[in-house]
Amino acid sequence: MERCQNEYTPLHHACEAGKERVVSALFKRDDIDVNMTCKSKLLLHKLVNDLTPASGLRLLLQDLPFSLDPATGAVVPVAKHHYSWTTFMDLSLAVSSELRRQTVQAVVNHPLYARHRASFVRELACATDANGRTALQITDATTRAFLNEQLYFCSRYELFDGPPIHISATAVVVNAYDYGIFKQVFGMHAASGHLTKAAFQACLQTLGQPAVASKSTESQHRAVDMWDQNKDGTVSEPEFLRFCDRTYGGKLRVAVKFMRNADEHAREINMRQGLNNADCVLGLLPMADPLVVKEQVAHLTLHHDLDMTAYPCMLVMPAADRSLEDIYLKERPNDNHIRSMLQEVAEMLLQLHANGVVHGDVKKLNVIRVDHHMRLIDMDAATPMHHPVGAKFSSGSLPPEMFYKLKNDGEVAQYTSYWAPHIQENPELWAKVQPRHGWVVKAFHGDPNAAPLPYTLEKATPAVDVWAFGVLMYQMYSGVELVPTDRNQDVDDSSIERAATWTEDELALRIQNKVANPLARDLIVKLLAVDPLHRISVKEMLGHGYFDVKLDSATALQKIEAKLEKLNDQVTSGFQTMNDRFDQVVELSHVMLKQVGKAKEDLMRGIFQATEVRVPTSFVLLPFNILEKMADDAEGVLDEAANFIRQGMEMGARFMNAVKSSKGIGSVVKLVLPGEPLYLYLIDEVLGAPVVPPLLPDKSKPLYPIKIETKSDEYVAFMATAMPYIQTGFKLLKGVNTVASMAKALGVPSLDKEVLQGVQDKIEHAKKTSSVFDFGVLQDAVEAHDTGAPVHRIRGAALRELERFFDANDQDKDFAGLGRTYSASGQVLWTSKSTIETFEKAKRPTQVEIPSDKAETKSAAGPTAHEIYAQLVKRPLDSERKVGL
Repeated sequence: MERCQNEYTPLHHACEAGKERVVSALFKRDDIDVNMTCKSKLLLHKLVNDLTPASGLRLLLQDLPFSLDPATGAVVPVAKHHYSWTTFMDLSLAVSSELRRQTVQAVVNHPLYARHRASFVRELACATDANGRTALQITDATTRAFLNEQLYFCSRYELFDGPPIHISATAVVVNAYDYGIFKQVFGMHAASGHLTKAAFQACLQTLGQPAVASKSTESQHRAVDMWDQNKDGTVSEPEFLRFCDRTYGGKLRVAVKFMRNADEHAREINMRQGLNNADCVLGLLPMADPLVVKEQVAHLTLHHDLDMTAYPCMLVMPAADRSLEDIYLKERPNDNHIRSMLQEVAEMLLQLHANGVVHGDVKKLNVIRVDHHMRLIDMDAATPMHHPVGAKFSSGSLPPEMFYKLKNDGEVAQYTSYWAPHIQENPELWAKVQPRHGWVVKAFHGDPNAAPLPYTLEKATPAVDVWAFGVLMYQMYSGVELVPTDRNQDVDDSSIERAATWTEDELALRIQNKVANPLARDLIVKLLAVDPLHRISVKEMLGHGYFDVKLDSATALQKIEAKLEKLNDQVTSGFQTMNDRFDQVVELSHVMLKQVGKAKEDLMRGIFQATEVRVPTSFVLLPFNILEKMADDAEGVLDEAANFIRQGMEMGARFMNAVKSSKGIGSVVKLVLPGEPLYLYLIDEVLGAPVVPPLLPDKSKPLYPIKIETKSDEYVAFMATAMPYIQTGFKLLKGVNTVASMAKALGVPSLDKEVLQGVQDKIEHAKKTSSVFDFGVLQDAVEAHDTGAPVHRIRGAALRELERFFDANDQDKDFAGLGRTYSASGQVLWTSKSTIETFEKAKRPTQVEIPSDKAETKSAAGPTAHEIYAQLVKRPLDSERKVGL
């Protein structure tokens, strides 16, 4: 149908005339133009009573908030749309949940988006309304369940993109976010729809929060009271889910282990009975129904087309930081660090043995770091004490008594016949157990008494784990394996005889030649005794001189650590001297200055030149002004700060993922509920602590922390350009100093030691699990988005925007009392003026040239968020724009 002279369509005329039946009739025609609004009201509202899945599909496809590049699947935000999608998803719209679900199903299954369906569904679910709420949040339960089925494995697990974190012949492990665990845990512990205070703590324990659950009873009750909105002494499901949203971001990062063999899966679960809350083994988390898992895994394909049909069994555990293997290879730990980790492993083995269990597969891959502590995993090789051992193994860690030489053809035939069912069914298992030069591992499958074997099975004793611990320790100190192994840590063909026939003299000579540390050498010899009866016990091992070495405190770094430990003692015993000058806790020396400067230089590399900086570049965002908080809620304030720091670091990772995939960042940078502000605290880069100026003499609040309104149009742009500084600021924080600074601001005389340690641990853990901001990725994104952008100014764009922010919000350049100084390398450092005076008295190295404040800013190639940065880098350098936050 044609338009009239004023460009109105017949549908538009009918809408303005209020002829809803005519509107409905016209919309059913395929030959009319559709206008999305009428008199500032969505067409959707006019058609709501006559909507069908087909008409809803037609309407929604014309007003989606984004489009997809048909070739690459890249998400392209639509500059102007009318929020038809989120309006339709809002459960307040008067349509039935079934109609909404059917319409959404028609949208997500539209052929136009079939090639990139997963990305399309994810963007639809995360699309936000005018108030910043996601479609998934505001829709009805039926539609949400449908979308979750499309988005997540078993309707709850968002499996991470990319390759699995571990693949073996019997298991595949991937990281994931679990969106359903909080509701499940609530149901496990609630009575009549509510959690008592004891049940609330049980939930935290189930979620893997032992530090929280170990607090004093009074502290536990305060935590419940904080989230008990109705003040009835219990926590309802909505209240608990709000707590989980604030504490965990509405999802829990987990490790999902898919297993091939049902017997190993059952053994992993059974051997954990009574150990799930112990410190020695990483506990299991509640998970989806195994029947649902088995049904859905049949259709699951992971990275590089890895078909998961052969892995129908599943376990879920808390996500780890790193395995001991990764720590050894990537962190290159020193002697003291190795000793500390090995002591934790030994203590875990002692606890495991005390519970009558032998681990059976101790190796670096089966030791992981979680919340700063080492934990054992992979209990599928674990065996009750004195039961046959060998159902599962890594032969590179087995002691000599676990190997057997087949004596004749009859034994070879007997052995081959025993394993015959697996030769065709499971060729990877047969490759693991088949004879090599006549040697085999004393292994078995199924019932150890079901069929005769040419050898007698060994019994599980602590000596098996002690040998494996010795192999692990030898490798960490020598840098080589005791015997060469393949990628599954099984002895290779050429070395199996050596593994089975070690003599005491051969081992002693090997250890003498490869291990330099004399105490470590002596202990390894005792661990790798050929005769299991002569091996040192775990208890004796922990009493060995190797684990009783006093650290050499002569170096400057250890002196600084000692100072920090002294501060920690002050904090945990009640801040006895917290009213003294805070900046005198750490010894201000050239060594300290050099180390802090180097740390910042490593973090800021590629973002700007050291001589460019005219404003502070290290700050932290928190969801509150601490000066408005009450001292009697100090525990809650500190815990909230630590959790928010973790969320902020996770935001950095999501931001980089959005840049890499050319996705919008609006939802990524939303750290608080719509309308709630954030507060910017500058960081004293020497102390690694946020600066909190005291109240002014008239009791009014100082300028800092600066309030940032998150609903302003400039907020997203500010977060994009400030992201490098936000992430590096988090990295520069020191847990103990941050806690001390904030507690001082609250005027707290004392706090529980467990509370303080828990907050410090959360901050330090968040730092360890996050990565340094990758500015190079942003440069590539800007260049890809706009080849005409002057790349030589990309790196300077973030710094210029930060300078504009301070021009608008701190016109007097007060900077919360911080001043600028330099490390020996010329790296700018911002710290208190009294600290600077101390540095000046110590005489700054003469080779450092301090530029004048009028020096011209030099910019070099470096990147940031592509759409925002592409505009910023084209702006004239002398242009001024107020950042209205």
